[in-house]
Amino acid sequence: MQSGEDGLLFYSLAISSFLESATPEYVRNLRRIFAADAAFADWLADIWEGEEVEHGRLVREVLRSGWPAFDWSAAYVEFTSRYAPRCDASLLRPTPALEALARCVTETQAATYYRALADYSQDTALKALLQRMAADEARHYAAFRRAFLRHNEALGHGILERLRLVVARNRLVREEDLAIAFGSIDAHWRGSRPFAAQDYRGFLDAASRMMRRHFPVRAAARMIVKPITEDGWLEPFVLASFPRLLRREF
Repeated sequence: MQSGEDGLLFYSLAISSFLESATPEYVRNLRRIFAADAAFADWLADIWEGEEVEHGRLVREVLRSGWPAFDWSAAYVEFTSRYAPRCDASLLRPTPALEALARCVTETQAATYYRALADYSQDTALKALLQRMAADEARHYAAFRRAFLRHNEALGHGILERLRLVVARNRLVREEDLAIAFGSIDAHWRGSRPFAAQDYRGFLDAASRMMRRHFPVRAAARMIVKPITEDGWLEPFVLASFPRLLRREF
């Protein structure tokens, strides 16, 4: 097991375990958004939810093994009390196409961050787990992208609207989802913390330094660009500019 003194790894895994475990809160409201798309609504409940919750369980076991003084259950109760209201359907995107595109952003973030953490980790078992989770998130991204294409045929959201949503969704994840998860962690230790506490800004700075070395920025750029341009003539130009944007925004 990687050193319990690694605060960046701990905070990253704790945040992941909270967000993945809370997927059922999101699914209940997503199924309302996609009520007219029965096959996709069933996929959300039967496949996506189960795989995300399993990610949360597996990461929770890593935390309990590597950081036994952390009271995960108490921290998760605090997190869900703050996070569940943010999952309400009234706060999601106004059309199924845009909500599917927003999920493409989140799945890209998860897939590429798990790949970066796997590269960063020195623990063989954890590295393998994170690589499997990254592969699952890439499959989920593909399913949400197909849903976006289906629904956008009728709705026709243009490139600029899609680009604005991608940037806004990424900032929302960083400023709300990750921040809520991070803010639910530090009050729930049953013993001494094996590393120095960080504030959220300090965590983001540490994650940024890690990502500059390990983040698969070209892979992330391609995943994000695909639903924006859909292989149109603008794709090479958008793809050329996205690595710089992703390094700043992700």
